[in-house]
Amino acid sequence: MVPILAGQMGFDSLDLNAAVRRTEYSTSGGVTTWKIGATARPIRDVRVRFTRSRDIRAPNLSEFFQAGGSSNTQVFDRVLGQSVQVRQIQQGNTELTPERADTFTGGVVLQPRFIPGLSVSVDYFNIDVQDVIGSIQAPVLVAGCNAGNALYCESVRFNADGTIAFVIAQNLNLNGLKTSGFDFETTFTAEAFGGVFSLRGLATYTEELTTIEPAGPVIRVGRLSQHNRILGVPEWRGNLDLNFRRDAWAVNLQARYIGEGLFNPDLRTGAGAANTINDNTVDAYVYYNLGAQYAFEVDERSLELYGLINNLLDEEPPFLPSGAAGGTNESSTNAAIYDVIGRAYKVGIRFRY
Repeated sequence: MVPILAGQMGFDSLDLNAAVRRTEYSTSGGVTTWKIGATARPIRDVRVRFTRSRDIRAPNLSEFFQAGGSSNTQVFDRVLGQSVQVRQIQQGNTELTPERADTFTGGVVLQPRFIPGLSVSVDYFNIDVQDVIGSIQAPVLVAGCNAGNALYCESVRFNADGTIAFVIAQNLNLNGLKTSGFDFETTFTAEAFGGVFSLRGLATYTEELTTIEPAGPVIRVGRLSQHNRILGVPEWRGNLDLNFRRDAWAVNLQARYIGEGLFNPDLRTGAGAANTINDNTVDAYVYYNLGAQYAFEVDERSLELYGLINNLLDEEPPFLPSGAAGGTNESSTNAAIYDVIGRAYKVGIRFRY
């Protein structure tokens, strides 16, 4: 970081930072990454920041050399004229190249002197990833093959009678992924009731999350199920943490918010026609976690007794079947987003020698 201005030209401070790196991979060749950014403080209460970068992610060993894990999934067999369950075999690919991302982030931090202990920040992010490593799932491969796509048919294995035997889903450098949105953070600390009260709120609004695949764009914003093994995110999500510490005691309450969305944005609400569903909406959910700690000493050693109740209200997850079976993520809900355990208790003790 290089300081440019301090107390000059109307700036309380202005700093620039930059970096560049060259990396050589034995499997996928060389790549160059870089970033440039700046932080400006026009006045003491306001800080503005931005970063522009080129980033990469190299394929991992599993993506290169996975031998063939498998799971069950549902596909439409045009010979039988109905949906059937077949095996999807996941395979690595030694021809993969690193993912490349162009990233921009920019935001502002407010720390008003007239409200001591308060900090508010808003940041915008825009990420465009090329050569995304992933695989086209069996339902999409079979549908494309049924539509006459010869490339997709190469991944479908047929029995002698023309029915589907199994489907190979190989890791590929897919076309791209785009995402953008806003991150919000608020923190506040103050003395109250003989102790210290603190609040921290984090929220993310995802404006876009789209995977550009050979079959076309897949919209993932608002997709709250894992239907056909397509992962998505809610438009809004966030955490709110309330903490109070007094002497040796501390209590904290956390609220985790998952915004409303759709079962699958590719479906329409209705009945009796293709690509329809009776109810395509998923309500917003809030999970509460409650914790407490007590610090004390034994023989001049610091110890802390703690307890935690996760999912305090024992909120059940929504019913969101994936349409597939046999894999670790297959269930009647989306375990990547919602709590599937229910109310859970944890107690323990921390100590230092």
